[in-house]
Amino acid sequence: MIEKPLFNFQARLQDQTIRKVLIVRPGRVGDVLTITPLMRKFHEAYPHVEIHLWTSDYALPIIQDHPLLKDRILVSKHRPSRWKRWIEDRRMVKQVNALQPDMAILLSQRKSDRKVLQRSMIPHVFIPERSSWDEASAKENVVQGFIEALKPLGMQGRAGDLELYYRDDQIMPVQRAFAQAQVDLGQPFAIIHPGCFQLHRKTILSTSMRRLWPSSYFESLAKKLQEELNLPIVLSGHGESEEQLIEGFLKRLPGPTVDGRLLDLQALSACLDRASLLVTLDTGPLHMGAALKTPTVALFGPSSPRSTGPWGSGVHKVLYRGIECSPCRGKSIPCRENVCLTGISVEEVFEACRDVLAHEVT
Repeated sequence: MIEKPLFNFQARLQDQTIRKVLIVRPGRVGDVLTITPLMRKFHEAYPHVEIHLWTSDYALPIIQDHPLLKDRILVSKHRPSRWKRWIEDRRMVKQVNALQPDMAILLSQRKSDRKVLQRSMIPHVFIPERSSWDEASAKENVVQGFIEALKPLGMQGRAGDLELYYRDDQIMPVQRAFAQAQVDLGQPFAIIHPGCFQLHRKTILSTSMRRLWPSSYFESLAKKLQEELNLPIVLSGHGESEEQLIEGFLKRLPGPTVDGRLLDLQALSACLDRASLLVTLDTGPLHMGAALKTPTVALFGPSSPRSTGPWGSGVHKVLYRGIECSPCRGKSIPCRENVCLTGISVEEVFEACRDVLAHEVT
């Protein structure tokens, strides 16, 4: 049975009655990375507690090597088909029961995840107030919002940087991709991530479509970075639609260009760790770059940088028009012009890149 916060969770954590905690946060890359400061703060407050994480197979590569979670991760399918949902939920109930956690912290908005916890044998489940970490209603960055939401568990203070770990051998795919493009990995280079996860959903009301800066703008920016700043470009993208977009760029860009489609999430982490610049939308690689302190230019339109912007001590610059209808998050408002992003010019982004490369960011 899921309990309301009448049970004194903090006292039970302090007297070490609770020794094994499951954090429930399946989702995409950014969803998982934004709770890493919370995991670190929780570990510092209660070092006796084993922290386990329930995440998705999609986000697993960017969290599986975190030192707090070695051999402590439950994995669910990311967005299983409707007819497989029931089977997947039963499988997750078995995983949770086999783990036998003393407590779960529900940081998911999906009803199916909540039902899994209801059907499991977890003694205690903490469900924090959603307003502080929900993208639509958060008054500050969701990273800090998670800390605020867990105040009843003793969390307090400022959230630290995002954390991302990868294996040393993940530099090898990067070396191969650079060698194939005849680009020296030791020289400064820029990574451009021009798409987002649901690029294939080409409907005018799609949140993800509204998050897109025009591909022609990205192409013009890449050319300017190559020709005026002498920066080789790595084009990053995953999924069929993003990969098709990159294929077109590869044919048209005049300077040295690395095919980032050859890099999985772990290899992309190794590449980001060495990059001089990242230009991206509000999507997973933005948070990967923030975790690795890659100098970043982030383009925001239908989502608010106040709640999901880059977090941490790295160098970054956010371009956001903040027009009257923003942030709409792509919901309910017919929009055929995407003016919140198309209004950001190539020259403006290029100048932001100059500032970030020179660390001249205010």
